[in-house]
Amino acid sequence: MSVCPDQLIEKFASMLEEGEGLDSSAFADRAIEIIAMISVAPDLSETLGKINNALYAIFHNADDIKFNALKEGTQARACAASELRALKQNKPCEVLH
Repeated sequence: MSVCPDQLIEKFASMLEEGEGLDSSAFADRAIEIIAMISVAPDLSETLGKINNALYAIFHNADDIKFNALKEGTQARACAASELRALKQNKPCEVLH
């Protein structure tokens, strides 16, 4: 299994988007998928750092995100996922080992 940074970012973003729609079993499944991705591509540490910083900023600015989402007529989860997706490099995946 090869994993590229954009795939990991997308996995976190989709998990944010699904939010409340995930029951504990589905949440656990998503978490296991992420752990599996990280375990086969340990050189994703830079991407994990970016994800960590972005998630911190999202949680720190949650009120602003909710306000902007209401103003735009969208859901806060979708706005947060968009902010996380902004980290994507949008270039072809390189095979990571």
